[in-house]
Amino acid sequence: MLRPLDRQILALLGEHGVLTSGQLVVLSGMPDRTVQYRLGRLERTGLLNRLRPAREGGASPNHGWLT
Repeated sequence: MLRPLDRQILALLGEHGVLTSGQLVVLSGMPDRTVQYRLGRLERTGLLNRLRPAREGGASPNHGWLT
């Protein structure tokens, strides 16, 4: 069952194609922890894919897109 927060994330990804978790935080107004949790749940349901690209020095943000 999708919650309103999930629908909001999916709509933003549908509109923009690919977004980082930080961009989703800014666009949705949700806390970072909430975005990360919802992205994980949506990925497990098969509605989106996530990838954290390799980067020299520091961690790269998650990138998400619809499946």
